[in-house]
Amino acid sequence: MTLERISALSPADWYDAFTKHLYWSQNNNRISGNPAWDAEGLNVIGIRCNPLEDFFMPTRTGKEEWNDALVLIEGTRIEVFACTTDPAVVRVNPIGIAHLNEGCWDSYVRGNHRSAWRKALVQRKGPVRVTRTDSRGNVKMHEWGYFGINVHNAMSWRKPSAGCTVIKPDRIMGLKDKAYIRFRDMLMNAPSRNSRTYALMNRTQLRGYGYDV
Repeated sequence: MTLERISALSPADWYDAFTKHLYWSQNNNRISGNPAWDAEGLNVIGIRCNPLEDFFMPTRTGKEEWNDALVLIEGTRIEVFACTTDPAVVRVNPIGIAHLNEGCWDSYVRGNHRSAWRKALVQRKGPVRVTRTDSRGNVKMHEWGYFGINVHNAMSWRKPSAGCTVIKPDRIMGLKDKAYIRFRDMLMNAPSRNSRTYALMNRTQLRGYGYDV
């Protein structure tokens, strides 16, 4: 998957993909709240390129592992970000490392991640479903709940998060990074409701919906 192919999709394409993914999510119990496409506001879609149980395994720089995509759609405007949806093996939770499942999660609102200055999409409205694994990717359990699985910027190249969707920095780490500024401005300035549906799908699903990325 390349960001160029992702960027080539139109708002109508993303609406179509979202509609098909919502149908899949409803039929596979991968849904929370009342997820819907916001025709007047911001829509958030994540594309995972690896299997669900995969990890963010950094190389010397860590940059090669930012192989997923985050797409923000508002009207005719689209912003695409390199990101990771895979947890790094940072702090191994005794009950397992959380991997957010593919689905449509009406569980998010605009807010802050660990600091009033780090604007993010935060899981405060509703539960999500995660798969918990050990550090080798062996599945231990599936669980619903409030886990703080947010969408935010990175503060580390090598260990970005223990389970969140994390945007790859454009050049520099922190609040002055251009990718973070694009994300922050579109997120915080979006009209309509404060709550957001986060639709997470795998690249194989997106291809099955008719989009070769």
